[in-house]
Amino acid sequence: MVTKKLILGAIAVAALASTAWVVDVAAQSNVLQDRLQNMRAMGGSFRPIAAVVQGQSQDLDAAATAARTMADQAKRITTLYPAGSGRDGNPESRARPEIWSNRAEFERLAGNLATAAEALATAAASKNVDAIRTAMGPTQQACGGCHGGPPASGGPFRFERPQ
Repeated sequence: MVTKKLILGAIAVAALASTAWVVDVAAQSNVLQDRLQNMRAMGGSFRPIAAVVQGQSQDLDAAATAARTMADQAKRITTLYPAGSGRDGNPESRARPEIWSNRAEFERLAGNLATAAEALATAAASKNVDAIRTAMGPTQQACGGCHGGPPASGGPFRFERPQ
């Protein structure tokens, strides 16, 4: 009887452990999806803003909406990189280990982007093309803080794109 209880207990523990592993894998996948959606939203936001700055569009409302999206997404960046969400937790991640080993620098650069993107959103809300143009440069430079360097390198905080 004791042996049967021990076996059933061991099976229960194993079932709970495997359930926890499945939940962790799913959570890592969600983090990667959130990160990808965040970065795509920010990257896509540049298009209508650049079109206005380059004189290809007069849609200042679209530029203002895009800049607000970028600013809102930029504020979330550091929350999208919890411990264990790099390649050690998911081989599909392009996040370099330096995000966690040099966390202070990563957070500083993410803060620079949030500040620059907020300034861009303010400029775009003013519907003043010269103000938008002036704010766009620092925002692009702030993006380059993590994504800068030769295009193939991916930058200091992400692995290169798979070939």
